[in-house]
Amino acid sequence: MSAMMGNRRTFQFLHTLEAFFVASHKHYGEILHGHNFRCRIKVIFDRPAFTRTCFKQVIRGLDYQHLNRFPYFRRFTPSTENIAQFIAESMAGLGCDVREVEVFETNECSGGVAICGS
Repeated sequence: MSAMMGNRRTFQFLHTLEAFFVASHKHYGEILHGHNFRCRIKVIFDRPAFTRTCFKQVIRGLDYQHLNRFPYFRRFTPSTENIAQFIAESMAGLGCDVREVEVFETNECSGGVAICGS
């Protein structure tokens, strides 16, 4: 019996969900512009239908919006990192166990958050 067999580990299964939304924003002195955003989240998937529904609801709320009009983005610039944090907080507020959110504004550029201490 190996040493690893004696050490019991607990595992949580993560699932990845992905969605797209179109939104405009302005930050860091840039001119108003928009993106076809892609969002990828990693969640503990203990309630799949509920989690998918919540994710769709959060993304639908961002789709075809000007992000600077959201109260959240009046306090925090709508960078990909802050958009990811907004999505993570919105999902958590709905009762979902989100572990990571990544938002892409292009195929080569993304920002995200990892939820620590979960």
